[in-house]
Amino acid sequence: MNFPTVRIYIGFNELPIEGKNDEHRALLSRYYPLIMGWPARKKRKRLNKIADRYESQFMTNVIRRIPKVYIEYFHHLYHEVALHEPESKTIHVHLTDSLFETMLIAKYSENGARLIWYQHGCYYGDVVHKYRGYFEHSTGDVFRTWGYKDHEIDEPWSAYRLEAFSRKLHRNGAEKRYDLMVSFSAIEDENESEVHKTTNYLLENLSSRYKNILARPRPVHNWVKASDQLNFISDPRVTIAPDGSSNAKQVAKSKLILQMRVPSTNFLECIYCDKPVIGLLINNQPTEIVTPHYEFLLEAGVLHQSIKSATDFLNNVHIEEWWMDVTNRTEYKTYKKLFTNSDLFEK
Repeated sequence: MNFPTVRIYIGFNELPIEGKNDEHRALLSRYYPLIMGWPARKKRKRLNKIADRYESQFMTNVIRRIPKVYIEYFHHLYHEVALHEPESKTIHVHLTDSLFETMLIAKYSENGARLIWYQHGCYYGDVVHKYRGYFEHSTGDVFRTWGYKDHEIDEPWSAYRLEAFSRKLHRNGAEKRYDLMVSFSAIEDENESEVHKTTNYLLENLSSRYKNILARPRPVHNWVKASDQLNFISDPRVTIAPDGSSNAKQVAKSKLILQMRVPSTNFLECIYCDKPVIGLLINNQPTEIVTPHYEFLLEAGVLHQSIKSATDFLNNVHIEEWWMDVTNRTEYKTYKKLFTNSDLFEK
């Protein structure tokens, strides 16, 4: 596809994108504007009148609680975005981190700029009916995936985030401190009991040959504490990863990674790096693309549908021999290329 020459990259931060020395490329820094001026209070009054038309108290409350930034200050923020020849721009978006970035993307794209979204996490090719995937496919001109094509505007591309993880991983050397790293997904009120039950089963039945175990919680944000979620673990073999610690460093120091939930971006990071990994498959809406690959991964012992199956596997596996056999199989190589492509990177 031919696109306008000036490329603006949003939300890539330190990812290894192409064309670093290209004079037609601009990497946009994160920007949080200070909202000044008087709020448009009349708009709130009109919104409240709309809310009162609904018989449902729920809908009335939802409308009334729309934040001020979308009502009173929306006009101010939208017009703070200055247009400069939008038809000559292509907006490349990995992640949006502020409302102003969203305003810029919307204003430029609706005035003629091309919009290219990039896959930034694991769910896109694995799970059906993911809202963010719908949003990106309905607003963008192109959606660059980590290797697969499942939609008219999909373009198989390279996995920038996975490549960034790989480079961090290899900077941390080959010394192995932990026999096993247990990587948790987010623990919420609705799944807390099940997480405790699953974890306790694992530790109570895991072979004593796993002498040093690292338990890594999943922080929602870097500034949110998550290590306290794992205080229920009393096994003396287990070290709980501290808040703010490097995931890549911890993976590098571990012989084998257990993902407590797959789909998982860290699962794909491990596949990308050929790091020994297994996981609990929890996906009741798999895409047609991923389903046959799940069949192979389950058969090969990479994925498991119960904690009992995963624990039995851990107790009997010879990691190096098993993983060498897995990574040499054609099915593994096909899966890796389709979901963690690296063709555009110079190795």
